[in-house]
Amino acid sequence: MQVIIQKLGASDTTKFGIVQYADQMMTLFLRVFACRSATVHEEAMLAIGALAYSTGAEFGKYMTEFYRFLEMGLQNFEEYQVCLKDSSCRHSCKLQVLCIVMG
Repeated sequence: MQVIIQKLGASDTTKFGIVQYADQMMTLFLRVFACRSATVHEEAMLAIGALAYSTGAEFGKYMTEFYRFLEMGLQNFEEYQVCLKDSSCRHSCKLQVLCIVMG
């Protein structure tokens, strides 16, 4: 999903489709966090980051509901799925995720 959103969001002609269906996509991405799998959480976070980039300031309307999942992910930065395998990133990882999501 991440790559599809990135590719479609990169072009002005297809970006409208991403923005048009952003509410439905975000609802589904948030439902993924009900699963107990770090892998699907990671994929959802990546897709949400792509959606945030594609929708720009419009993404702010999702932050109220998304914030609790973002906060949990940021608190869990020592998990290899959340942070790079290189331990030197542990301090900058939180900032990188916030930059992606906040656009």
